Amino acid sequence: MAQQSKKYTGWWGLCLVSLAGFLVLSIGVATNAAWLHMLDQPLQQLAENVRTVHRTTWFAHLAFWGTPVINLLICVVIGVGLWFIGHRLEVGQLIWLELGINLLTYLGKHFFQRSRPLGKLVAQGGFSFPSGHTTSTLMMVLIVLFYVVPLLRNQEWQLVVGLVSLIWFDDWL
Repeated sequence: MAQQSKKYTGWWGLCLVSLAGFLVLSIGVATNAAWLHMLDQPLQQLAENVRTVHRTTWFAHLAFWGTPVINLLICVVIGVGLWFIGHRLEVGQLIWLELGINLLTYLGKHFFQRSRPLGKLVAQGGFSFPSGHTTSTLMMVLIVLFYVVPLLRNQEWQLVVGLVSLIWFDDWL
């Protein structure tokens, strides 16, 4: 049991650091902080400098695969697989995790009401913070890493699925 506890210590640390970063960003958004605008400007300029018809088309297709609906569908497919191999409790957990993060993101968007930046590559409606694509995709990737990867018996497959999941999430950063 002590070994199992040590195994998750690094993950809890990463979660706490991520939560602290999210809280700092949230406070910056809520207070309309100058430092956040200074961070936004170069990133928006970069997006404008790399804009082409080809890239805009590519990002529009990529954006579709990171939507909360697609991530929920992926989790349902994972859930069906888990159900058939006898992990029925986990099915409810992962569906609630994905639904829960999508609900929290929706509520956060309406709480902060941060408008989307001008000059974006892909036109999206609604508010920009927190990002529905990022939060939903992160939850789906964590579900794969914590529910699917441990069930794979072959270490090479664990590595491949883990890396593909992280690359999938990296596309949303």
